[in-house]
Amino acid sequence: MSITLILQILFMYRRDYFYKWLPPRVNDLIILFYIGICLYAFWHFWWEFEEVAIYRQGSYTTEDFVVGLLVFLLVMELSRMVHPVLFWVNMVLIFYTLWGYLSPIDFFWHPGTSFYRIVTSSTVEFSTGIYGIYGQIALTLIAAFLLLAAAAQGFGAQSAMINVMRRLAGRSRQMVPQTAVLGSLSIGMISGSGSANAVVVGSITIPLMKRYGLPGAFAGAVETAASMGGLMMPPMMGVGAFLMSQFLGVPYWDVVVRGFSLAIVYYGTLALAVYLVCVRLLPSDNVAAPSVPLYDRIKTSIFFLSVLFLVYHLGILGTGELLAALYASSFMLALLIIAFLYFKYVLKDPAVADQSLISNLKLCLETHADMTSYLTLLLATLGIMIGLFTVTGFINRMGGMLLNLGAWNILAMIFMAYIFGWLVGAGLPPTATYIIGAVVIVQPLVSLGIN
Repeated sequence: MSITLILQILFMYRRDYFYKWLPPRVNDLIILFYIGICLYAFWHFWWEFEEVAIYRQGSYTTEDFVVGLLVFLLVMELSRMVHPVLFWVNMVLIFYTLWGYLSPIDFFWHPGTSFYRIVTSSTVEFSTGIYGIYGQIALTLIAAFLLLAAAAQGFGAQSAMINVMRRLAGRSRQMVPQTAVLGSLSIGMISGSGSANAVVVGSITIPLMKRYGLPGAFAGAVETAASMGGLMMPPMMGVGAFLMSQFLGVPYWDVVVRGFSLAIVYYGTLALAVYLVCVRLLPSDNVAAPSVPLYDRIKTSIFFLSVLFLVYHLGILGTGELLAALYASSFMLALLIIAFLYFKYVLKDPAVADQSLISNLKLCLETHADMTSYLTLLLATLGIMIGLFTVTGFINRMGGMLLNLGAWNILAMIFMAYIFGWLVGAGLPPTATYIIGAVVIVQPLVSLGIN
């Protein structure tokens, strides 16, 4: 966790996330201080892990608290810059955790707790908070699957695939917007992220749709709807799918199998809706389909072959998720390296004349480190949120209310769970919505016998 936070700090520093109103030298000193906190926490928990995790549970030393406080404040500050909505939700929860006894509503009342308890539950207890299950999932299971996306990005397989989809869909003016649908569907297989889809695919498809006569607002809406489908597109279905597997105690493949039907329905209806609107907005004249270089077609074939290789390991061989992702990413990387060397040194393709194997591999590593550190910070921030919900007893009270409602009418309980998820999702990103919904809703439903 500490090493990942250092990577996130360095990536943020490179993108000028930090304090622009301060002189550069002061910013440099602040960055060194933040990195020092991470190294201090790494050293402390490395040498004291058994003592903290087993023998000192509930009775921590002053140094344990100081380390926990520094890490807590650091993650809160990083989340303020990267995930501001979650930061302010956590700030409200901190105030609620400290002074819940001031609540005039009985359901939200609790006796309050100390700031010491907030820090320890968010850091040194390990079962919740920054070092809890959510951060560990990001650093293991999710990081393994992100190797696929990193390999594809490093060798340009994603942009090559979009070019192929553009040729397949772009034979008439009315079909050009289907490039966004097909491209986001394909990228979603290995990204599992709506924002990543929008960045990779939208940068190409939105200008393309506008050039062929679609209004800018509609072009953006098409790409947004197509990109969000990446959250449910197997085999990499976003963070929520991995958490779903952990919460329900089922293999990840069981979640993937059920995700296929949702993804097919979603993208099928989206493609139909986009086509019907484009029939009304655009003429039906044909357009010249762009040519796709052989190297792009080869990279696209490797892309989809690697996805099938992953599905084969997960679904047919029953390989564990971590190993399956490692095998599939190694398979993709090896084929992409072979293709690159063949086109560069045998065919002398001018498209790769200015590229080098080292630079492509470097981009793979940077992409993987960037995505993993970003998601780890996100899930560490959510770990603080769930820890605060747990400390205040809100999860137990909400679960008890749902159980009482379910004892009266199961449909009323399901409707209340839906309303709760809708309210949470109105202000939080999908991953946060799923975690809060799963923690609060799943156990009462299971207790009433719902599978």
